[in-house]
Amino acid sequence: KLKELDLSFTEESVSAAGWGTFFVLLRNPNSALEKLDLSGNSIGDEGLASMVDTLANTSSLKCLNLRDNQFITATGWRTLSNLLRHPNCSLEDLDLSYNENDDIINDEVVIAFANALAVNFSLQTLQFGSPRAITPRG
Repeated sequence: KLKELDLSFTEESVSAAGWGTFFVLLRNPNSALEKLDLSGNSIGDEGLASMVDTLANTSSLKCLNLRDNQFITATGWRTLSNLLRHPNCSLEDLDLSYNENDDIINDEVVIAFANALAVNFSLQTLQFGSPRAITPRG
């Protein structure tokens, strides 16, 4: 069974609909996927919402790399924070670094993740990098 999948830097060759279809295929209840690397892609909010829906029904994934996905907005990152609230979430490592385009990761995003972490007991590592838009409030 597939344990690791690296789809990093596929860039703009995958459309939002393509990402949606890919994430639907991951909904297999017998999935053994533990590590998914989607760094350097153009997933966007729509694809990310599909991913969150899928991963909420998958308990095997431990490591998710979404670094350098510049098309995800603050809305998309807040959607991802909802995954951490889900009882099936088994993520231990989440990398969101190098997503600082236009200061997208801001106080509201960090607060959403902080609230999610209050009820999540599996996540051990969360990497934001060094977003410029986070103030002392965040």
